[in-house]
Amino acid sequence: MSEVIDPNVVARQRFEQARRRASLAQVSARLTGEDIQLLPFEAIRMQLQQQNPYYRGLVEVPLDAIVGSVGRYKTFTRKFLPLTDSLKERWVAVDALAAGRGWPPVELYQVGNVYFV
Repeated sequence: MSEVIDPNVVARQRFEQARRRASLAQVSARLTGEDIQLLPFEAIRMQLQQQNPYYRGLVEVPLDAIVGSVGRYKTFTRKFLPLTDSLKERWVAVDALAAGRGWPPVELYQVGNVYFV
């Protein structure tokens, strides 16, 4: 008889793993000087005097090409690991919904060769 696994339990476990990885990344970044923070979109856009964005359609983008965020740039690392426990409930809800279906497309802004979510 196979056991039914609750997607919320699995999502909580994934969150805890991601938080541990984020904590280790923060320690490593302090020791090596590596920058693991997402960049703030508005600051970069203003610095580069980027014009108004326009829709380019659906495009697949490698995760490594996403370097910043429009809003939550202080709450995730560049590898999108959560930096705070306050994200747990939202993370669990989204992860449980996406289980088995994959992730839906997200809206990105391109600046040069990099993207912001």
